[in-house]
Amino acid sequence: MNNNEEQKLNTEQQVENTINQQDINNNFTNQQVNVQEVNNNFEQSKKKSNKTAIIIVTIILSIILLFVGLMALVFGLFFAKTNSMIKETKEIINKNINDINDLIDKDYVYEKNSTVSGSSNEVNIILVGDENQNYKDLALAISKSFNGDLKGTKLNCPESRLRGISTDICDDDISTNSRKYEMMIPGNYLSSIKKMIVDHDYHGAVAVISAKEGPTSQIKEYLSLLNKSGVSKVVIYLDECDSLKDESKITNVEKEIRNLLNTYAFDKDNTPIIRGAASKALTGDSKWENTVKELMNSLDQWIDNPQKDDEKDFLMSIEDVFTITGRGTVVTGRIESGNIKLDDEVEIVGINETRKSVIKGIEMFRKQLDTAVAGDNVGLQLSDVLRSEVERGQVLAKVGTIKPHTKFSATVYMLSEKEGGKTTAMTQNYEAKYYFRTSDIEGKTIIEGEKESIAPGGHGDISVELSKTVAMKKGDSFSIRENGKTIGVGIVTKIID
Repeated sequence: MNNNEEQKLNTEQQVENTINQQDINNNFTNQQVNVQEVNNNFEQSKKKSNKTAIIIVTIILSIILLFVGLMALVFGLFFAKTNSMIKETKEIINKNINDINDLIDKDYVYEKNSTVSGSSNEVNIILVGDENQNYKDLALAISKSFNGDLKGTKLNCPESRLRGISTDICDDDISTNSRKYEMMIPGNYLSSIKKMIVDHDYHGAVAVISAKEGPTSQIKEYLSLLNKSGVSKVVIYLDECDSLKDESKITNVEKEIRNLLNTYAFDKDNTPIIRGAASKALTGDSKWENTVKELMNSLDQWIDNPQKDDEKDFLMSIEDVFTITGRGTVVTGRIESGNIKLDDEVEIVGINETRKSVIKGIEMFRKQLDTAVAGDNVGLQLSDVLRSEVERGQVLAKVGTIKPHTKFSATVYMLSEKEGGKTTAMTQNYEAKYYFRTSDIEGKTIIEGEKESIAPGGHGDISVELSKTVAMKKGDSFSIRENGKTIGVGIVTKIID
């Protein structure tokens, strides 16, 4: 092979090597590009994965938060409903407790009254006086003169509760040749007011008035309340006469007292006024001890014998109504006063229009009776009366003895917060439920006199307009309730309409 051919072969070999080298370089470059693309794709996939993870986590957290929110809402509604149920339960319990207390009160009053009605020689007397004077000395002197000691009169009584209201009232049994007395001695002014409003189960009163000071504002209020509660007769003990040497001063005080008695509708001319000195009688001074005996003799002569409950006109509050197959409509309740016999005509009074009926059956403890008296819990069968025509809250009464009314005036005592009353005062146009016997009727209240409100623990005069008629008369007691609890008590002082 010549040199030219060899040289040409070498040149072709070099060109081929160069081309191969370029192909290798191109392949390497392409591989780098592919690697870069792979890396880019990986980064993009990674970013997409991160976004997806974030979205998934966000969705999961949102679901969790939504679940927690729903659970919180459910528990919130549950606890709100639970609290509401607890509150309603408390109100129901309080109402039941008040109803039970009312039943206990009725039993208490009946027991007290039945003691009096059992004998015409037993009389309840309340002794009142200005709390800033020594009126309690008279109670001690009476006990000493008629009981021989002071054990019967506990003037430092522990606080007790009268129909849920705190009082300090002492009782003392005094016997004369003619009668047996239960003497009630309130410990202070407020206890006197509470007793007169809440539980006026007395037949007369002794008012102790200082001869030196004459009738005070407290004495005037006592006389006013005694008249409003139906007490028609009182006896006045004119105390501290030993300290006045001028007879004319005592005479002038007596005239002032008689004019005051006339103001409050008591017998101005014939009401006994005993001149005395209780503190002297308590020490054994015979002159003044005789005034205590004169006082008790005046009570024997002046205070009328109380009428027995079964001698009064028939009255029974309706507590429940039933329809008994084969018998008709039967109403149940406790006879408040009087007596009832088969075929007696009665009136159904209150809430609805007054109507008459005849008693066709009397039942007590599953026994058929011909008659029933005050204090008996009975079922009475009414003739020609449908179940829908009679209801709880009405009364059965002797024809013409009690009327239905919607408007009346009253004196009320508002329970203090400690006694379970309101924390705020009763104001003008106050609306509440008024409970007379077994009825509960809504009423609108107007505060009378100079007062614009009656604070808890205070008392005052009001007028009330009820939404429905209620059988009532002057001297009837009632309670005022709000949200199932008793917040006040009162006594009807005047019938308006």
